[in-house]
Amino acid sequence: MLIPKFDNTYIEPLGMSAPQYIEQNKKHLLNKLLSAANLALNCPTEDADYQGRWEDAFLFKGYENGKHKFLTSFVQESIRRHGFYIETTVHRPQYKQPKLGSNEIIILVYWKNQNCIPDTDKNGKKVRVGITNPRDYLPEIVIKLLDLEFGYDKEIWKPF
Repeated sequence: MLIPKFDNTYIEPLGMSAPQYIEQNKKHLLNKLLSAANLALNCPTEDADYQGRWEDAFLFKGYENGKHKFLTSFVQESIRRHGFYIETTVHRPQYKQPKLGSNEIIILVYWKNQNCIPDTDKNGKKVRVGITNPRDYLPEIVIKLLDLEFGYDKEIWKPF
């Protein structure tokens, strides 16, 4: 499904109907289709056992500096399935930072027209999307959703 709630009602984060969205985004939707076809043709065969972390989808150097950048789309779709509006550097190439890394990253996360990426992280430092650890600034619900879907690889301290 191209749009999370595909009918003639308004698409909540965008404020337009599904037919309006399709009309205004033909080029983008075609690009997504071609990207999916390209992914199928160019999916890496070496490192078949590679397992990235969902946090890599938010970091320029993630997924081995973009070597496995196709994994960002899985994280993006997981968040989108829960009703969030997501954009990546594929949608907005002007946000790519080749000097910082080659990974395709998630740059925007919206819930009901509200930006979920704050200006400062949990430590009070300025959030730099693509550099700051996403666990330090994403809402807890997003972190929990992604941990449930993709796992959490850190040991949890147990008091027993």
